[in-house]
Parts: sequence; structure tokens; C-alpha cells
Amino acid sequence: VGALSPGPAAQQVLNQAWSEQSKRGTVSVQVVSDIRSPQNQIQILHIIASVENQLGGPVLNLSSTDSSPTNIGRETLYKTSDWLNPGQLISLFPGITLCLLQGDPSAYLETYAESSILSAEQTRRFAADLAAEGINVLVLPPVPPRLAADLGTRLARVAPAFSRRGSAALVDVLRDLQNRIHSGIENKTTAWFLALDACLYDPADDKEHRIL
Repeated sequence: VGALSPGPAAQQVLNQAWSEQSKRGTVSVQVVSDIRSPQNQIQILHIIASVENQLGGPVLNLSSTDSSPTNIGRETLYKTSDWLNPGQLISLFPGITLCLLQGDPSAYLETYAESSILSAEQTRRFAADLAAEGINVLVLPPVPPRLAADLGTRLARVAPAFSRRGSAALVDVLRDLQNRIHSGIENKTTAWFLALDACLYDPADDKEHRIL
């Protein structure tokens, strides 16, 4: 499992999400704070970052001025770019079969706005491009830090089942994640739209799954 995030809030969520699984030895977790060369050994990649539009297409925004250490994983790598499009991500992680694409908590807005819609559209475009290359992608929107940690921990617990059950394990957990989002946000209009932004791209049946 690779854990990739740009800033302190996202890194803290990843710490909380994967520390339990790492301590149990359920999975081997590698913190990918920076990238220099392709990482062939990573099969599941958990990303917490914002997706933005650059040069006419969706890209991951991995820019950060923070260099604080994290306490999960066994190795830290070094990055070459603050922006990655889907093709670049695949070239750096050619072995991934599952991408957990979670919004950065710092991008959460209490009121769902036009910028929220645009961000969700860019994230879905990014996910669809990955799915077109045969990668399962589970998308979660930006939510408050505490809720983001709860969602991340839920993902970490179900991710190992993906190797046994495939995308069926992800479909089962998607409804639970949506319910957690809806119940965990006070503004219910915002909660409803963010719950709908949680979705699964399964390259096997070429569908975008939305439970609600």
C-alpha cells in the first residue's frame, strides 16, 4: 500500500487511517511523500489531495510547503513534480490495481458551492481516466478532518479485502461511506451533495457506482 499526500492535514489523516493496519502487519504501508522513480511494488494507492484543472485536464495538486515527518510506513521517497496527471500517476505506480482518491480536508467548504461542483467534476474525470487504464478507483470528497480520518480508517480496513473479493468489496463499503458522510456533516444540503460525490469506478463493468 502506498500513502500519498501533500500537506500536514492530509498526512495526519493517512497516519490515523493506516497505523492500525500497519501495526497489525495486515499490510505493508509505504509513505510516498516524494517521488523519484516508478514504484512497481505498490498495488493499492491511497491519495489524499485535491484535483484541479491544469492545461485542459485534471491533475493532482501535490504542492506543499510542509516537510513534517509521518509515522507510518517503512520508507520515504522524493518527488519530482507538484502536479500529476492520470498518465503520470500510472507511470509512477504501474502496479496499482486500486486507487483510493480522497479529497484533502483543507479543501472542505461548509456550504456546497459552484467551486465544489467543479472540483467534484475534475476528480471524477481524473478517476475515469484511471479506470480507463484498468484501475479500480474509489472517490471520496473533501470533508472535515475528523470525518476524513474516520473515512480513511474505514477504507484501510476494507482495502485488504479487495485482493480477495475484487470490486465487490468496494461496492459493499461505498454505501457505508456515503452514510457516514451524510450523518457526519451538520449542513444536510452539503452533506447530501458530498455523499453523492462519493463514487466507485469499476473498469470491469465500465460503470460509475453511486448508491444514494
